[in-house]
Amino acid sequence: MVFGVLALAAAGCRKRHVTPEEQVRLAIAGLERAVEERDVGDAAALISDAYSDGAGNDKQAAAGLLRLQLLRHPSIHLLVRVMSVSLPSPGEARVSALAAVAGLPFVGPAEFAQVSADLIRFDLTLALDKDVKDVWRVRGATWASARAEDFVPLP
Repeated sequence: MVFGVLALAAAGCRKRHVTPEEQVRLAIAGLERAVEERDVGDAAALISDAYSDGAGNDKQAAAGLLRLQLLRHPSIHLLVRVMSVSLPSPGEARVSALAAVAGLPFVGPAEFAQVSADLIRFDLTLALDKDVKDVWRVRGATWASARAEDFVPLP
């Protein structure tokens, strides 16, 4: 499903070049969609085989953690805000993103308290897949608690 969406998005953009930053943002959106749709397979497909994080997780462990969260929470609703994307070298991206995770639907930060949203800041490293053109996969991640104020856009 995620790859189909990404392929359609890429096909729709053939008239203009899709930048690496746009490709990275599409990958993050695909990951968000896969989690909300409870599709561990599609989410795991966006994780690099070389994934590792500070907690010692590899791709299999990261997919297992996602599977566990989906089992614990029969309904997951997300609000993801990509704060920044940088491309320090060809084929590598760094993303800072905020995610609000709740069991009930919500529209924005004003509703975080009513839905008991978990607020998380993610710092991700993505790598361009060497075998699949224009596909970015998460290679590493760190996360920490975020605050509701972090989600409010600055004027």
